Amino acid sequence: MPTMQSILVPVDFSPGSSAAVEYAVFLANAFQATITLFHVCQVPSMLNPIVPGADNAADGTASRVAAAAELERMRADVQQRATGVVRALVEAGSAPEVILDRARRGPFDVIVMGTHGRTGFQRLLMGSVAEAVVRRADRPVVIIHIPAAVS
Repeated sequence: MPTMQSILVPVDFSPGSSAAVEYAVFLANAFQATITLFHVCQVPSMLNPIVPGADNAADGTASRVAAAAELERMRADVQQRATGVVRALVEAGSAPEVILDRARRGPFDVIVMGTHGRTGFQRLLMGSVAEAVVRRADRPVVIIHIPAAVS
């Protein structure tokens, strides 16, 4: 039987990532693995421009603080249901790049993440973080898809 000691779970606080967290808890309890909940604060780009008066600092301090607080609430909730240790990390950057970098730097056996399931123009415009991670990851990636009608 394969072993699994550490699971990376990128979260964006969407229904898809919530479903991925639940699946990670199932896996972690089955294998006595640790879970690392991981949120990436997107940096401003052409599709996510700087808006006057908003939190546009290059380091996104306010966004990171808010995300860290939300992620800590999630971590505490998940810890009550998981048998292993649950960690929470927040970093800033391009989501696919930062997720892949964190996966390479950590001792993670698998990445479990949700997807929005966007199609057509929306997918072309926004891209797919999950697809980018699947295509370039050097370890298994489990994608949890929630149909648009549910999310």
